[in-house]
This record gives sequence, structure tokens and C-alpha cells, in this order.
Amino acid sequence: MLNFFEQMPSFSEFDQFKNPKHYQPLPDSWTLIVADLKSSTDHIALGRYKDVNLIAAGCISQVVKCAPKIIPYSFGGDGAFVAVPQEIVEQALKRLRAYSRFVRRTLDLELRLAAFSSQDFKAAGVQVQVAKFLNGRGVQGYFRGNGLEWAERELKDQYAHNQIHLAEDESSSFKFSNIFCRWQPIPSHSGKITTLIIKNNGRTESEQQAIYEEIGLLTKNFYSAEQNRPVKVDDFKLISSFDQLRTECMLKCQSNNTLIQKLYAWRCLVLHQVVKFMIHFFNVKKGEIDFNRYRQDMTHSSDYRKYDGLLRMVVDLSPIEINGLRRTLEIMEQQGKISFGLHMSDTALMTCMVFSAVNHIHFIDGGEGGYMKAANILKAKLEKQEPQYQAVLGQ
Repeated sequence: MLNFFEQMPSFSEFDQFKNPKHYQPLPDSWTLIVADLKSSTDHIALGRYKDVNLIAAGCISQVVKCAPKIIPYSFGGDGAFVAVPQEIVEQALKRLRAYSRFVRRTLDLELRLAAFSSQDFKAAGVQVQVAKFLNGRGVQGYFRGNGLEWAERELKDQYAHNQIHLAEDESSSFKFSNIFCRWQPIPSHSGKITTLIIKNNGRTESEQQAIYEEIGLLTKNFYSAEQNRPVKVDDFKLISSFDQLRTECMLKCQSNNTLIQKLYAWRCLVLHQVVKFMIHFFNVKKGEIDFNRYRQDMTHSSDYRKYDGLLRMVVDLSPIEINGLRRTLEIMEQQGKISFGLHMSDTALMTCMVFSAVNHIHFIDGGEGGYMKAANILKAKLEKQEPQYQAVLGQ
């Protein structure tokens, strides 16, 4: 079943995420790896938004590089889900353990990691299903099923009770070669970057479908996918200082040596200026890289909308759009149809996973820890409504 995800039928219209026909059960020989950054709320409060996003995206990259075929994953701002075939589970976990060890020792950030097989989900009476979404030049995995909530809750419970079995291995290593965070925060043009997480409270498949149809009509009424996309070609401005590159430098160089980090940063900054000059004055290509085409592709390969059991969006909305959207969501919430968390900021953040000029995806989060803050709002509501959700979506 190594080719399970690669051979799956795909869809490219986002609103088809709600169609159960696109989803298939995680195969018996596959495993779901869950990564979560501990105390991310505290780190975000200290202004480490980009660090949190960079570390979470790095978890996906470490696993994807082990896979000979494409595999499904989902970026959550401060963590990730990645589904993998049995053949690469051990290799992926070794890379993640090495990565986690370096992140903890160098950046004082602790990653919680766990792996759950299909048999684990069956034994717990829960399920995970996967769909394949074509997003510009990239492919994303969409997930559904109560197994995702169960897995995240189990991860945190295991760490809380010191039951986690993924011990660090000093002999394992990692490479941080495909993740980049080279762009300035992207400003809102309409009013506010709005980060939204919606949980469908439908109890049956038909109830959930009806609620998703209502949500779909709601979002169409309040924003346009193109007009309110948070990333646009003219927004891309490269960072220009060592401090903005420091965390990436540490991970790329795997060194605490400031001189080594600055040499790497200097090389990056010089390259930035060269690329900027070439894009501005010429229609430049280098090998297979068409820089102007690449910038266009970035906007269409961004994951500003996604589904992993929760509907997640980062959109650029006007005050009128935000107020109308919020009022309607509150009505649906009062009716018991949904629960939601919403956070507003002046900017969006973009973290890039790049394997080639034609194979890249760009992870989007709201500024100031948008997903984490929206998740905390949702978590607080769920704790009041359903105590079993206390361990989900939070610290």
C-alpha cells in the first residue's frame, strides 16, 4: 500500500472537501504521526510566531523526505499530522527524534511526537479517513474522522503521564533543507487577516453535510476566494536582516556558532538581492526556474484553506465582511450547529516547503499566532460544551 495516496483520485475545487466520496480509510499498513509544540501559547505570547510556524512545518518536511511517494499531511500552525506507510515509519521517527532533540537543546522548544497505527485507531473505536486535494502545484492531504481528535488527545495524555515511547536517539540525524521562512509578514489589504476554525457539531453524516452546505453558502456570501486570498504576488517582500533569519540559520547549519549562522545568513541575503534585481529588471529563468512564474505559483499553492476534521481558513476581510461573517457564525453556534474560533491580525505569515520549482507548497497562518489563538477560543467553548475536548486544540 505504499502507493495508496499517490493513486487516490483527487479533487481541485475546495468546496468538495465536504464530499465523503473523496475520502478513503487510512489503510491497515499505514500510521498517523502527530507532532505538537508544547506550550505554544506561551511562545506566541513572547512573539515567537515565526519560530512556532517554522518548527511545525519542519516536522512535515522531515517525514516527507523519507517517503518515495507523495503522502498526506496537514499543517496546524503549532503542529502537524502526517500519514505514512509502514515501510518508512521507523526512518521518519528517527529523523523526527533527531529534529526534536536539536530544537529542544538549541531553541528551547519542546516537540511532542507520537505515532498511531490503523490498529490503534480500530482498538479505540475511532477512524481516520484521507482525501487528496490538488492545490496549485502542490498536493495536500485532507483528513476526517474522530481518530484525529483521539490521536491528539492521546499524544498529550501520554506526555502528561510520561508514557510516551519515542525516546531520543543520539545517533539519529536530520537535515533542514526544504523549509524556508524568507518572507516579510504579509499585510492585509482589505482590513484584517482573519483566522477562522470551525467545528461541525452535526451528529450524523446527513446533519454534517447540511451544516457544511450552510457554511459554504455563508463563506461565498462574505468573501471571494481570489479577492480575499491573503497572499498576492505584489505582497512578497524578502526579509533583510540576520535577526529575521536566525532560527532558520540555526536549523540549516545545526550550530549555535553565531559566526557560522551569520555567514549563512549573509549568503542568503546576498542571494535575495540578486534574485530581487533579476525579477525586477528581467524576465529571468535559471534552469527550470522561472522566477516570475514561481511567484505566481506561490499564491495558488498556499494552504490558506484546509480541512483536517476542522475547517481552517486564513482570509483577508474588510470590517463589514468580518462583522457579517461573525454574526452569522454566532447564530449557527447558538443553534448548536457549529463551534468556532476567530482571530484577527494585521498580517499573515508564510512558511514555504520547497522541493523544486514545480513542487512546492506554502503554509499560511494568521499573524500573532492566528491558528493558535483561534484554537484557544474554540477550545474554551468546547470545554464548556463537551469536557472530553479539554485535551484537544490546546497547550
